[in-house]
Amino acid sequence: MRLLPEPGPARTLALSTLVNTVGRGTWLTVSALFLTRSVGLTVAQVGVALSVTALVSLVASTPMGYLADRHGPRGLQLAALVASAVCTAALVAVRSFAAFLVVGVLMAVADSATRGARGR
Repeated sequence: MRLLPEPGPARTLALSTLVNTVGRGTWLTVSALFLTRSVGLTVAQVGVALSVTALVSLVASTPMGYLADRHGPRGLQLAALVASAVCTAALVAVRSFAAFLVVGVLMAVADSATRGARGR
């Protein structure tokens, strides 16, 4: 039994999904500490921002699934993973509540697009 798919697009998708999942899990684990200690946000601001991003992700799920059906899941998945990488890198520049809210909302949309492309 093989752990990885055959070389080609399926393997690339599996590896990119693995990297994205590990990165997302790491971010969820340390986000509260990073945002309160390094960025200087209050606990209430972090809670509000994470709630807003969760709501945006929920609302964006249906349109992203429609885009995947209309234009194909491969392109949407690729665009979503690139957008997610850019947003993750942008977290280094976050120094305010507004900046985190903008980056968080963009990350939520990218995450919804990734899920829509995978059919979840």
